[in-house]
Amino acid sequence: MKFSTKVRYGLRAMIELACRHGQGPVQLGLVADHHQISAKYLHAVMQQLRIAGLVRTVRGAHGGFELSRDPSAISVLEVIEAIDGPVAVVDCVLNDCAFQREVPCVAQEVWCEISTAIRDVIKCQTLADLAKKVHCPEHGVVQPPCP
Repeated sequence: MKFSTKVRYGLRAMIELACRHGQGPVQLGLVADHHQISAKYLHAVMQQLRIAGLVRTVRGAHGGFELSRDPSAISVLEVIEAIDGPVAVVDCVLNDCAFQREVPCVAQEVWCEISTAIRDVIKCQTLADLAKKVHCPEHGVVQPPCP
């Protein structure tokens, strides 16, 4: 299983917002520059996160994006699913009828177990957990996490 570039970039931005939580909105251009991501591309990703209710936008001269909830209340799973949809290693985990066959796929149980294990790991990780692992100086520059 491989997560999309949108997920990786979205999670980077969300970690930065978590590091800066409580300091007011963060301008998207700063996040994009800091992580060397196209601002236009990141804006599209952030809109998906806004629609999912994970971030909110603040308009005006000092506007930008901020988390809609405390970083400890937002799981990595929520971020991933807001951008890419449900996490599953194969389609038949999400839809038993993905492959119309007379005989059920005996591997489906394995795929379900793998998908559940992945979901359990990322459901337990919050943005606050990840922000603690990143150098987050107060009102300073946040070190970008790896890809």
